[in-house]
Formats: sequence, structure tokens, C-alpha cells
Amino acid sequence: MFFQSLYQDHQKKSIDLAAFIVNDRAVAEEITQECFIALYQILKDRELENPGGYLLQAVKNLAFDYLKHQKVVVRHQQTQWSWDGQGAVSPSAEQVAGDEDYLRFIQQVIEELPPKCRNTLLLNRFFGLTYAEIAQTTGIS
Repeated sequence: MFFQSLYQDHQKKSIDLAAFIVNDRAVAEEITQECFIALYQILKDRELENPGGYLLQAVKNLAFDYLKHQKVVVRHQQTQWSWDGQGAVSPSAEQVAGDEDYLRFIQQVIEELPPKCRNTLLLNRFFGLTYAEIAQTTGIS
């Protein structure tokens, strides 16, 4: 019953967070599903102080891992194109480098925030929660 309530309270927020990061709703749903499964397994063995916060952090981490993997896939495809002579249109090296720098910058800024501030920022700016809702979700007054 507790997990069902947790799922209902955090499913949309988790998908929205992942979708914001990966810019793909279907992938965001998969990431969220994986995180809920992992959280369910953890909660069978032990109790967490803030399972909602744990879930959102896991979603964020998995979403950034997905983006890192996608970069590897793109690099591999570009290497394949150069080997097989196909002149497929791809972004310039400057565009790719600029995008990577921007993503690293945003991730670094968010990660440098204290954990409570980081969670509050994500919940408020990306999910539109009020401070009262954030206090209720995180247990912080």
C-alpha cells in the first residue's frame, strides 16, 4: 500500500524530470519504470528516510547516464559513416562540443548545489511544485 501511494505521488514528477533531461517522453517513461523497480527492491529490504527524494535522484542519475550513452552511440555512428563512405549529414564538431560543454555546465551547477537545495530547485522549477508541496514531499519544513 505504501509503495502504491509513493508511485501515485511521484510517477508523473519522475517522468517529467527524465523527459526534461533526455527530451524524449518514451525514454523518460522507461527510465522512471526502471527507477521504481529498483526502489521497490530496495524498500523490500530496508526503510529509506526519504524515498521520494531517493527516487528523483535516481531518475536524474539514470537520465544523465542515458545521455552519456547516446553520445557514445553518436560517436560510433559517425565513425561508421567515415568508414563506409556514407556522407550522412551530422552536426559539426563545434556544435557537438558546444552542446557537450553546455550539458556539462548545467549538470555541474546542479550537482554543486547542496542536496536539499538541489532537490528543492528540481521540484520547484522543473515540476512546478509550490514550496508547501515540496515541504510535504521532502519532509522539510
